[in-house]
Amino acid sequence: MNLSHDLVVLVANGSRMMLLRNTGGPKHPDLHVLAHRADDNPPNRDLLSDAPGVSASAGYPGRDTFAKSDPHKANQQRFLAEAAETLANSLDGASGVVVIAAPDALGELRRRYAPKVRKALLAEIDRDLVKQPIEAVTRLLVAHEAVAPVNTVPASPRACLFDAPSAMRSGKPSGWANAQGESASGLMLR
Repeated sequence: MNLSHDLVVLVANGSRMMLLRNTGGPKHPDLHVLAHRADDNPPNRDLLSDAPGVSASAGYPGRDTFAKSDPHKANQQRFLAEAAETLANSLDGASGVVVIAAPDALGELRRRYAPKVRKALLAEIDRDLVKQPIEAVTRLLVAHEAVAPVNTVPASPRACLFDAPSAMRSGKPSGWANAQGESASGLMLR
């Protein structure tokens, strides 16, 4: 992928995010951290340990159960909404946007993109790289070939965006189907 000067990269999962900007050029990318945030989000077993689960009903012979809530997921959604807002606020002078996020986080971010983020979006990669060093993120971005623009529908609903290990072995990204419905591995995906 061509990492143009002032390209903004968001690397996120449900509890960590890193916002990067390329201060180098396309041939020699140099990603610098604009913002970094980690949220302490304990699992549900810790958040709901003292929550009531069943109560006795005075007028009915059975018992009432309280609705199950998922505060861990709610915290993740809140965090990702804040990450999407931070991304939208950092687009001044940006040449484009690339989002690298865990698959579930990527789905939540897509719902939260501001219109100017959608317009500037060049690629989305469904990988959880938030704990990786910046050099590893840079290597992945340089090796990534955009198979189709983000705003188009893949030839197969089962297609994934990018599979780096098989793409590096075969030279072709796997998961995407060509016009005849044949995948990079030669399997029909219809």
